[in-house]
Amino acid sequence: MAGLRKMPIKLSPPPEPVAEQATAKYRRVFEYLHGHIQSGALKAGDRLPSEAELGKLFDASRITVAKAVLDLHAWAWCREDRAQARMCWRHK
Repeated sequence: MAGLRKMPIKLSPPPEPVAEQATAKYRRVFEYLHGHIQSGALKAGDRLPSEAELGKLFDASRITVAKAVLDLHAWAWCREDRAQARMCWRHK
């Protein structure tokens, strides 16, 4: 596919969680990535940040991040290429 960005792009840091916000970490990771896809910061073909990068960003385990990315995959917002890199699949 021509015109795909192969390097991950630098995303803004996540918002600080509000004390009364009882959202699960994986859900915050999901909403963070989903929000960047919907806003156009991540476009179709862009690589998602690695699980390790997202884990550091959210102070979460790779298992937690993987659950969020699997949810994105289930909703067809991302996919994996042959090299197992996760990429944004669609932008609305």
